[in-house]
Amino acid sequence: MYPVSMAKEKLSFAPLMIALLSFLSLILSPITPSWASDGISGKDSFSLEHGEGKGQQLHEARSLRADSSSESTVKKIQCYIPEQDLTCSETKLQQLINEAANTPTVIELGATDTLLTKTLVIPSQADITLVNHPKAPWGTTDSRLTREDGFTGVLVRVEQGGKLTFSANDGGGEVIVASRGEWVKNTTKSVIEVQGEFVLNHGTITGARNMKETNEGAVTISGEGASFIMNGGKVTDNERDLSSNGPQYGAANVMVTKNATMVMNGGEISNGRTRTDQAYGETGGINVMDGGSLVLNDGKIINNKGGWAGGLQAWAWDWDLSKHPERALGQRAKITINGGLIDSNTSNFGGGGVGIFGNADVTMNGGTISRNSAPNGGGVNAMDLYVWGAESTWKEIPGDGKQSGLSTEQWTKISPGSFTMNGGKITGNRANRTGGGVNVVSNGVNLYGGEISDNYGGSQGGGVYVATATYTANLFNVVATKNEASHIGGGMWLCPTGNATINVTDGGAFFGNTAKNYGDEFAHDNYGSAGAYESYFARRMLGGGPVAYYLDGGQGHQRYDQANPGREQVYQDVPEKEKEAGKDYKKKLFQEGLIGESAQKDQDRASSWAKLTITRNKAYRGGGIGSNGNVNIGSKKALSTVAVEKKWRDGAGKPLDLQKIPSALFIQLQGRITTQGKESVFDIGRPVELNEKNNWSYKFSELPQSYLNEPIEYQVVEGQLENTGENSKLIPVKGYNAAYDVNVSQGEDGTKIYNIVVTNTQDVTELVVEKKWVSSDGGPVRGGLPGSIGVQLLADGRPVGDVVKVVPGDDGQWVYRFAGLPKVSSAGKVIAYSVRESAVPGYSSSVGKTEVTKTGYKVVVTNTQDVTELVVEKKWVSSDGGPVRGGLPGSIGVQLLADGRPVGDVVKVVPGDDGQWVYRFAGLPKVSSAGKVIAYSVRESAVPGYSSSVGKTEVTKTGYKVVVTNTQDVTPQQPVKPKKPETPQLSKTGVTVTAALLVALGMISSGVLFVMRRKNS
Repeated sequence: MYPVSMAKEKLSFAPLMIALLSFLSLILSPITPSWASDGISGKDSFSLEHGEGKGQQLHEARSLRADSSSESTVKKIQCYIPEQDLTCSETKLQQLINEAANTPTVIELGATDTLLTKTLVIPSQADITLVNHPKAPWGTTDSRLTREDGFTGVLVRVEQGGKLTFSANDGGGEVIVASRGEWVKNTTKSVIEVQGEFVLNHGTITGARNMKETNEGAVTISGEGASFIMNGGKVTDNERDLSSNGPQYGAANVMVTKNATMVMNGGEISNGRTRTDQAYGETGGINVMDGGSLVLNDGKIINNKGGWAGGLQAWAWDWDLSKHPERALGQRAKITINGGLIDSNTSNFGGGGVGIFGNADVTMNGGTISRNSAPNGGGVNAMDLYVWGAESTWKEIPGDGKQSGLSTEQWTKISPGSFTMNGGKITGNRANRTGGGVNVVSNGVNLYGGEISDNYGGSQGGGVYVATATYTANLFNVVATKNEASHIGGGMWLCPTGNATINVTDGGAFFGNTAKNYGDEFAHDNYGSAGAYESYFARRMLGGGPVAYYLDGGQGHQRYDQANPGREQVYQDVPEKEKEAGKDYKKKLFQEGLIGESAQKDQDRASSWAKLTITRNKAYRGGGIGSNGNVNIGSKKALSTVAVEKKWRDGAGKPLDLQKIPSALFIQLQGRITTQGKESVFDIGRPVELNEKNNWSYKFSELPQSYLNEPIEYQVVEGQLENTGENSKLIPVKGYNAAYDVNVSQGEDGTKIYNIVVTNTQDVTELVVEKKWVSSDGGPVRGGLPGSIGVQLLADGRPVGDVVKVVPGDDGQWVYRFAGLPKVSSAGKVIAYSVRESAVPGYSSSVGKTEVTKTGYKVVVTNTQDVTELVVEKKWVSSDGGPVRGGLPGSIGVQLLADGRPVGDVVKVVPGDDGQWVYRFAGLPKVSSAGKVIAYSVRESAVPGYSSSVGKTEVTKTGYKVVVTNTQDVTPQQPVKPKKPETPQLSKTGVTVTAALLVALGMISSGVLFVMRRKNS
């Protein structure tokens, strides 16, 4: 740019400069550029005509960047004479443009300024691409379209149906359109006025000053069909009239109006400035007005200063709109932000980054709005004009909408002042008063996604602020965390006319916010003594996790103490019969602060589900959100309830004795959702205890039916609690099989009702008892077994039930099966089963180690006969009572007797080496099969010459003993055969003889009798 004096000097020395350039072009190497870029040529050589009719030369095409038609129809022209005259005059350029007619034409500008003394016109049907002069031997060359002194009109005009494109050579440089408004006084017009199509790939448009017209900017796109596609380049350093009584409804850099369109894919809009006082509609960067539209895909809008809005503005203010609602759609100004950077812009009113006013709509899907500043709405300021706020009071003043008599809903349809945020970031912005990130003076603000972070509100609402009672901001799937209030309401502050509704479906979560004086999460103060409005706080946050609110300071309240939290605060209209003991039920938050308690895993899930995050914002009141109006979070939709009932059954399906079941167990509520074809299951809240006190039942309520319109199904799992607190988890209930019976129904109000019955059936096992009878010799007992035995079941060593009677089966096997035994105890430990046998007389019982089988357990009970012995001692007694010294037999026979009956065969008894006659009957059963002690004895086989006597059976330490005494029979003397008597002499008397004879006969007869008795015995 040149000051006026320099411009004149430049003009006077122009012939000298031209001569010098021509001389240099002759003595330096010939320029032989190649054209090979952006589809202009690169394949075939073609003629490139310069603008003079004489001395035409053919030159090889040079490489240009221009988004024009196909290469076969594009004409390329140089607006200078190579190697002779490198200037491109205004007349020559306009002539080339006019001669191009409707043929797409690329015009290469000269190496010096093209000084414009009148408007350069791109006529209808023309398709012109202007590129800068190629790189010269002495360096990069910019080509300039420069305002000449004294010319105050529009520099370039693209007429309706015409197209102008600015591009650049591959060698560098650009086309610069220099308005020189600071030097050329009374310049009040646009630099470029577009009624057709303007494409900026490369180049700079700069230097506008003192623009005074409404609906005007340095680049003005106006009218149906007019468009501006900005792929690169800059529109920078342009100014409106800055005087205090200057114009209104304009833009310093770009104006898009009257149904014109702009698409920004790159480049930079920067350093635009407007007046600041009473500067209605004045915007530093881009102003979209009265039916205009802008799509911002990429690029930078930075360092602009506007009296009304800084970087961007969507504006439409029809004072008669309520009378002509049919005009609303046609007049609506629209901006769609898909990407790009809106940074470091300043507003003197509202909307440092983006201003939205009246019948306007802005949708943000991506991009960044950062480091902008304004008194209200440092990042975004949205106004629908229904009511105004009175200065320094808390009263509303009717605006256009309320004065029209329309309802807020009706007004929003024709003058939405809407801001819809689906993505992107609003970060690091600053408002001196309210709404560091977003200032809501509209009923058309819907925040669905993105990040609002690190913004500052000097008074209220660091992240978001709602201005007055008429207005409502709608937020969905939001997490507000790590926000800070230097006074009250770290997460959200409500003024006396403010209220909040936090729904469950697509709702919100507030945690981890802080406030210096009270209300880390929520706070209300009676600022202005207007009282309080009703609020509704769901008891479940985003993701379904439960949250409990407790008082955290305020009038008459202490700050929250986690060790002594006090009573839970419920802000809902709950029927009296449904109120729970120990909780306070309210409808209004008044002069108090709140803090929420929730599980970390539920906070984590809320964060992962959140589409909108409000974090690290700061304000005096309401670090995250401040509201003099209504804050609606989520959607009021039908909810779900889950009622859980617990049943206990034994292995046979019968109810279990309460003494035999665990004292308590826990159930974990889970949600199940399918998104993008992938199913996920997640825990909701902490496990809930079921026990006899709550009748083994619990009801979960206020559960969302959907998330982002995807249905959520519910289920429960049960278990015993392992660990406590945030690290708690459920482990299966040992010894039981759980069956879940789920029934789902629909209530009249749309509530989805889950009735879940969880039946715990004992996990049972069996114990098989096998009985073995072992005789004294280790073999099986062949007979004499009892008809039955008694067995007592033992569980962990303690008797269970009665003694059972065990009898042999048809196969003679003694087997008993204890079936349906619980595997574990009520304490959850595996039960060790065994048995104890009732005493079986004559047998010793041993219980083997319990073995594991496929179906349970087995134990073998071995009954080994109790045995005794009978020692038979033999005594030989002579007839005179002494021991028999010799002549004993070699052996004798002894028959064992049990209860007088012979047992076994007669055994042969022989004397031992020591000469003792002893025999041991070993392994004798102690008792009979009838359970009676057997009386053992013996009977000796007859021993000739001896009489046998069996003594009484005696008890010894090892059994019994019996002594058999054999007494030698007395042998009668052989009578002496009398001599043959001589002639007998008769006794003197007959009596004497007779008597002697009788005595002798008697003795003989007695001896015979004795012998017979002995034999008989």
